Amino acid sequence: MQPALPAGLLRSVIGRTDLRLHRKIIVVDGTVAWTGSMNLVDPRYFKQGAGVGEWVDAMVRVEGAAVVMLAATMIGDWVLETGESASDLVRALCLGQMTPQGSADVQVIPSGPAGSGDGLLQMLLALINAARCELILTTPYLVPDDSMLRALRGAAGRGVKVAIILPEKVDSFLIRHASRSYYDSLMDMGAEIYLYRGGLLHTKSIMVDGAMSMFGT
Repeated sequence: MQPALPAGLLRSVIGRTDLRLHRKIIVVDGTVAWTGSMNLVDPRYFKQGAGVGEWVDAMVRVEGAAVVMLAATMIGDWVLETGESASDLVRALCLGQMTPQGSADVQVIPSGPAGSGDGLLQMLLALINAARCELILTTPYLVPDDSMLRALRGAAGRGVKVAIILPEKVDSFLIRHASRSYYDSLMDMGAEIYLYRGGLLHTKSIMVDGAMSMFGT
């Protein structure tokens, strides 16, 4: 076990204390991986004092070549904190090239200050702009930037059914009111907003035309 991006007085002076490792990745025997929004905690007991109910998450199970990329993301985070050799870790974990499994195309996009810049935003925009019939977006914290709003407006304007699924209650007072400030403009552009009442819907996903999807952590 290794603490990641630990906060402290020294870091508050020479670094940023607002950065945290938010990935959720499990790799088993270098052949199977899971990723998604679920924290390593039992939702029956997590933040029950917040009054939002149990957190509701989704994870995706991955086999094939994408497992290597998920493992590489984990190794990069480990090397950053420990200074250990990445090549030694790859050998110790018996990682290597894998035979593709199934027919799905899968891409892994790590994000962060030292990662892919705006790669994650670009992928979200590409998916929204590719929609022709239906776009379903699920997120617990809806605070879109101008480019996301323009993309959603464009999708609704060309006749795409845009559905945004959000939890009715969230654990952040500021995010709750920030998200609700977008409801009117989103509905005015033709988007449908659904509020989930079975707990804090913590899933981050987007589905396009029943053919493409994206899971986030």
